[in-house]
Amino acid sequence: MNKEINKNKVEMILTGLGEIADRPKDKKGNLDVKAFNELSEVQKTIRRLKELGVTRKWLWSNGFNVAGMLLKI
Repeated sequence: MNKEINKNKVEMILTGLGEIADRPKDKKGNLDVKAFNELSEVQKTIRRLKELGVTRKWLWSNGFNVAGMLLKI
């Protein structure tokens, strides 16, 4: 990654994920990660993060652990 990624911008982008009202759940009542990643809002978020150069490794390295576990970047 050649450019510096603005952590505040990433945080603002990820905040929108917490506002998704209808999160898909599996049979046990847990978040269905696969279905969650297929939601249009999540796909839009992933595209925005990729445009910034954010990878799963970057998320983990910069303290965005939950996003790193959930998002299929």
